[in-house]
Amino acid sequence: NMIHRNEFGAYYQKHYKTGLGVEVGVQNGYFAQEILKDWKGELRCVDRWIEPAEEGMAESILGRDRMVKGDSVESAKLFEDESLDFVFIDAGHRYEEVKADIEAWFPKVRKGGIVSGHDYVEYNDFGVIQAVDEFVKDRYTLELTEQDMWEGVNFKSWYFTKND
Repeated sequence: NMIHRNEFGAYYQKHYKTGLGVEVGVQNGYFAQEILKDWKGELRCVDRWIEPAEEGMAESILGRDRMVKGDSVESAKLFEDESLDFVFIDAGHRYEEVKADIEAWFPKVRKGGIVSGHDYVEYNDFGVIQAVDEFVKDRYTLELTEQDMWEGVNFKSWYFTKND
């Protein structure tokens, strides 16, 4: 098991096949930069970028060619089914948003690829735990990172291997 989400780049690299991965919900590009320390394939970064300052930071870190500006669910349509080695979902955190994102992006990940995301935690109005648990129930073995502390709360990441 991974301790912290900054280990995902190396984990994704172990599953390299198509050489394409997507982060959904990018903000300033900090976590994408962590992925790219170990991930040697292409990374596409999807976000609505409502905040110009965040978009500017992301562009300076990632380069415009990696950035896909748009709605998370709509943007999934730009990718072929089973074309991704991984997706990391970290966009809207309400139950309906997370459910819609998993349903939109799951088909885009190849068999043997990694479906993953952030904020598996009871916090404010987050529905991540409910949406993820419902999706994997009786189908996949869910794994969690152990530690991702922010302001005293453990914002774990979740992941599973798409094995069908």
